[in-house]
Amino acid sequence: MVDVSQHELVPDHVLLDADEIEEVLAEYDVKKTNLPK
Repeated sequence: MVDVSQHELVPDHVLLDADEIEEVLAEYDVKKTNLPK
């Protein structure tokens, strides 16, 4: 069986700190409540 999360084309996923979250939300002009859970 193949684990697709380990494929070379899957980007690394990293957790953002609070400051980085605010930057992303401001960049896309959205609120945290507008994001999927």
